[in-house]
Amino acid sequence: MLLTLVDKETFDYHEATHEVIAEKQSDCVPLIGDLVKDGHSLSAFTVYRVEGRVFRSKPTKNGEHSDFTHVYLLVSTVSEH
Repeated sequence: MLLTLVDKETFDYHEATHEVIAEKQSDCVPLIGDLVKDGHSLSAFTVYRVEGRVFRSKPTKNGEHSDFTHVYLLVSTVSEH
């Protein structure tokens, strides 16, 4: 599943475009209140708090069921290192 981090202050449910902070593939979806780290080194990373989640799935044919394929994580910045 694709996780997309977006700023909770600028995300609009009615707009198709939004500024993406980061995208990651994961089988686990963070809960509201969880902390998410963006960055791969000990000296340069940013920590975000999950403030909300928006689940999306690809369109399917009538009668077919599918799991969610995309989750927008609405985040706020906790700290930058």
